[in-house]
Amino acid sequence: MFSFKRFTQEFHSTFLFNAKRHGTFLLIFILWIILKHFLFFKMGGYNSNPDDLTVPEFLFIIMTIATTVDVFSRLRGPISGSQYLMTPSNTGEKFASAWLYSTLFTFAIITISYNLTHLICMIAANALNESDFPINMQTGANLWALFRWTLLFQAIYFLGAVTFRKNPAAKTTVALFGVIIIGGIFGSSVISQYIGNSTHFSGNLHLQNSNDWKLIFGGEDLPQVIKNIEHAIKILLHIIPFACWIGSYFILKNKQV
Repeated sequence: MFSFKRFTQEFHSTFLFNAKRHGTFLLIFILWIILKHFLFFKMGGYNSNPDDLTVPEFLFIIMTIATTVDVFSRLRGPISGSQYLMTPSNTGEKFASAWLYSTLFTFAIITISYNLTHLICMIAANALNESDFPINMQTGANLWALFRWTLLFQAIYFLGAVTFRKNPAAKTTVALFGVIIIGGIFGSSVISQYIGNSTHFSGNLHLQNSNDWKLIFGGEDLPQVIKNIEHAIKILLHIIPFACWIGSYFILKNKQV
């Protein structure tokens, strides 16, 4: 039976076990934010709109991955692994604490750290340089979109963390690239059968940037098979996190046994 007391103890144990390592990651993350703002104001390293300073998507994802692969790190050592599996917490409590730590808790800490550092940097820089750049914070829509993407990567690397005993980050990344390559080959072979005969693509085979792709693949007169593939991909992206979490639970449960 699920016990909130054991769950809280397990979460606290996970936090203490990873606090030093993840605190270092967070410090590097904050220093990177400060450096980026310094370059923006002092060295002209950023010629784009200050809005670009507010959405470091790739860093959120990297931080999430780095945190996620560590939540089951105790399983990788023979002694620590045995101690972890023998703790009073059951599979559900271990899973829930690791999931909460690597999703909501991690995302909240990264988001608060980023926005607070960004706010302080912008206020200080505007005051010191007598400038008036707007202090644009992350919007709710941006945070929700970012959270959905981090959940996708969290789920994949969460499964890798409980599956692979050694080098889970590297092995999961290789497996992920393999799946992407296979999916890309399959997708391109299907699309190539229709792209040449479709009037929608006529004269648009030389695509220069992402906007060109959006214009061509965003029309209403796309071949139905392309629309079906697009719809299937969207559904798949929503299914993957739940499939990975369910798989992680049963793998962890099997290790408990």
